[in-house]
Amino acid sequence: MDAKQKLIVSLDVLELDYALTMIDQLSPIIDYFKVGIAPFTAFGDPLLRKLNALDKKIFLDLKFHDIPNTVKNAVKAAALKNISMINVHCLGGLQMMQAAREYAAMLDLLIISHCEDKALAPNGVMHEGYWSTRLGLAPILSESESIIVSRDIQLAELTGARLHIAHVSTAKSVEIIQQAKKRGAKVTAEATPHHFTLTDETLKTYNTNIKVNPPLRSAEDVEAIKIGLKDGTIDVIATDHAPHLTAEKQKEFDFAPFGMIGLETALPLAMMQLVNQDHLTLPQLIEKLSTKPCEILKYSKGTLKIGADADIVIIDPNKKWKYTKDSIQSLSSNSTFIDWDMKSAVIHVFVDGKIKL
Repeated sequence: MDAKQKLIVSLDVLELDYALTMIDQLSPIIDYFKVGIAPFTAFGDPLLRKLNALDKKIFLDLKFHDIPNTVKNAVKAAALKNISMINVHCLGGLQMMQAAREYAAMLDLLIISHCEDKALAPNGVMHEGYWSTRLGLAPILSESESIIVSRDIQLAELTGARLHIAHVSTAKSVEIIQQAKKRGAKVTAEATPHHFTLTDETLKTYNTNIKVNPPLRSAEDVEAIKIGLKDGTIDVIATDHAPHLTAEKQKEFDFAPFGMIGLETALPLAMMQLVNQDHLTLPQLIEKLSTKPCEILKYSKGTLKIGADADIVIIDPNKKWKYTKDSIQSLSSNSTFIDWDMKSAVIHVFVDGKIKL
């Protein structure tokens, strides 16, 4: 098998015995398990023991209808030796959300919020504006994000919880976050390279690799994101890296999944759009890509202090190169930046003091 080919299985657990049987049958040929635990499923020790015994990477997607079970099972899952990520959903209304934040505040847990009101854009696929009308594509209102940003910040202020707003995309959201920070709210935020590089006009090609959530917004929104990064309203640059199979993206625009890959293009896009255009200095960019994320997540990373983990990236800020499909290291190639001329490149990567690139 080619080194870039990996077998991944997504297993939705509705019944425990069935899940245990499927894990036994699939584990000899699978490299990575994505396990979704549905609401009301008996998420007990047998499943935990089975997952813990696997020599596989595991991504858990937990869904629960009550806060105590959500917290209890997330903590139990975090103890798995081979867990790579836990995504926790607590399903319910505003009262449930308030309770979740109260628990988070008590345990000093960070809430990372994808802010989207689905009721305002139930079938939307791109930003509402001139281009959605011209292209005949269902719109996603800017307010579907900013209303939830405002709601989540108010709940965080009410409960004292730490809140991080993921992939901010609208000017109104930037304004709301800025005002909250001035009030002393425990809120941080991030933006992605594609949201400060591209506008909704890019979708006039109907390229499904540009279909992302939140969607690409207007030129005014892009400018607001850059200003927010410059003045500190937006603390972090994150990729929102979302790989998909080519076959998944080769569908009609309405039915193709949201998301694009972004790990390999994050540095050059940030250098070209932010540093080279005098929105950020190079030290400020490094802080937003490494130091600040670690600070928010309370990781002992992102520093060159003596005794710290030797996880180091060496870059050449002036190296010019072309991002081609053949050069992509990701298992997927769903990027709209293929064949772009880039400036700035990662030259070496050290993990725990060992060179990996």
